[in-house]
Amino acid sequence: MDLLHMKRMFRKRKVQILLTFTVMFSLICFVFVYTHVTSRRSAPVLHYRTVNRSCPTHLQLTIHSDIYRHRTKVANDACFKHGHRGQAQRVFLDQFNKMAYCVVPKVGCTYWINILRFLNNDTYGMVFESPHDIPRIITHYSSFSRNVSVYSDEPGPSELSNKLRFMFVRDPYSRLWSAWIDKFWLPDFWFTEGSNIANFFNLTDAEKECPTNISFLQFLTYISRDKFLQEPYLLNEHWAPYKYLCDPCVFRPHVIGKMETFRADTSTILEEVNLTWVLETPSMMRDNSSGNDRQIDRSVLEMSMLTYYNMELFTFLSSLLNSTDENCFNQRLVYKRLWAAFQYNGHLPFNVQFPEQLETGASIAPEDFLQICKETFYSWNKYKNQFADHKMAAMIEAYRPVPSDVMNRLLGLYESDFEMFEYNRKPIDLYHYR
Repeated sequence: MDLLHMKRMFRKRKVQILLTFTVMFSLICFVFVYTHVTSRRSAPVLHYRTVNRSCPTHLQLTIHSDIYRHRTKVANDACFKHGHRGQAQRVFLDQFNKMAYCVVPKVGCTYWINILRFLNNDTYGMVFESPHDIPRIITHYSSFSRNVSVYSDEPGPSELSNKLRFMFVRDPYSRLWSAWIDKFWLPDFWFTEGSNIANFFNLTDAEKECPTNISFLQFLTYISRDKFLQEPYLLNEHWAPYKYLCDPCVFRPHVIGKMETFRADTSTILEEVNLTWVLETPSMMRDNSSGNDRQIDRSVLEMSMLTYYNMELFTFLSSLLNSTDENCFNQRLVYKRLWAAFQYNGHLPFNVQFPEQLETGASIAPEDFLQICKETFYSWNKYKNQFADHKMAAMIEAYRPVPSDVMNRLLGLYESDFEMFEYNRKPIDLYHYR
């Protein structure tokens, strides 16, 4: 068999694997949802609460506060200056609660989609005590069927006219770092976008077959190449510039929320539609695993969500690829990656190594892994802003080896994001050593 024929056979096999991956993952999602529905189905429970409109809660901010007026003015000025004409790619319209949410991946979209599902009982017959309880696989892979309409193209003015319109953004550098952790450090995009990057860099056949080690630098180099600089709308939605996902020149939001002020902005939006009760932690959402009746911390919720999602994905990939090759990926590798991801995201301290009891190679249940993570988290003597400082330190270290030419390309690619949402193009933390 000549070399050319072998290469054609290899490419054909890769295409077959990717197609099979897509079909099988959709099937797994359906089976997961159906199984949970049949096991947890009960009579529908309405989440709507009677609101005493004569006694509003007293928050510091409203949608008319100066901070939101300023954000929309800056965006509108950029629209007028440059004549931006992007798109509102995916908009969720909550007809009952009069909200229109324009989705930007990697900026709290899981959180907000879960809120919309929870408010409208759109969880395939399952009853949840909190939006945080909704599994990620239902959040993103199940269609809406009740009061929420999902537009994959721009909704018309009539659909938006009587609704509170909002969107969320974050610092482009932070968004890229978060996307790499979630999609390449962890297994989500290994055999899709990871394969594309491996082919772009012409890695070895073994690395192409098992693209589990795409580096942050390789990721940044790939997305900033000439093809995407010329046609940025071709980029994956998890790192495409905002104007190709939710252009404020098109969507005209009343509120532009930011990841950096996510909690306050979320409260402001929900206050405007009299739904702040959604933020209350249900009494049953307590962490009793250590004998203490305490509210579950946001970090614990995120660690739980990522653990269950990635272990389900690992099980699916293992069955799909029929892979028992320890050199490719295994359960221990995924747990190690999760542990490091929790450190990168500020949930676990850097000075605590991966637990020895998980190094044995024996099969470990996700619940047992999470128990160790929670014990480590609760025993960590944290000061007030340590989560943010911890996370920032990891990101600074990740950007340190990125060459200046790649950084300059990123500046060009995300130029409109920096200007329209007032993010620093060259933050001192990332540029002081260049």
